[in-house]
Amino acid sequence: MKFDDKFPEAKHLDQFSFEGSEVIKGDTEGKCWNCGEMTLWADISFMAYLCSEECSKQKWNEYFKACRG
Repeated sequence: MKFDDKFPEAKHLDQFSFEGSEVIKGDTEGKCWNCGEMTLWADISFMAYLCSEECSKQKWNEYFKACRG
């Protein structure tokens, strides 16, 4: 689910947690690190734009896979 849909009342610099991730809504758009869609949302752990739960989960899966070697 897109963070704009999940947190429709979010304002600039609002932070939310879900499934162990922290996301923040900024005021400058950037490309989602996973899918490339423009978004105001960033994952605090990765310090990267991520637009949705699905994109965040994908990046966490890639991270854990890289850690396992």
